[in-house]
Amino acid sequence: MDPIQLLSLVCSGIGAILFIVAVVFELKIINKLKQIKKPVSWNFLTFFTIFFFLGYVVNIVSIIFEYVEIQQIFGALVFLFGGVFVLLIIIVSFNTYGAIFEAAESS
Repeated sequence: MDPIQLLSLVCSGIGAILFIVAVVFELKIINKLKQIKKPVSWNFLTFFTIFFFLGYVVNIVSIIFEYVEIQQIFGALVFLFGGVFVLLIIIVSFNTYGAIFEAAESS
């Protein structure tokens, strides 16, 4: 295994762990939001986070078994869906803050 593959393996492993932590926090957010609104958007983002986690696992497997084409495909998909994911996080967070402020003002 060359140094670039090793770096990719380590980064993918750390990234996968971070996505697991993110899911835990998303589930906590969903539980808190149930008090003021239906957290449908956060459920969707949690699904998206799990999708990313699975992508990292596939990348780790493709590095170990040297499936170069799969690594390249997932590299491209991470850039595309990573941008979509960040945009969705910003939009959902904006809407969530709005719901929180509305709930606070009406109390």
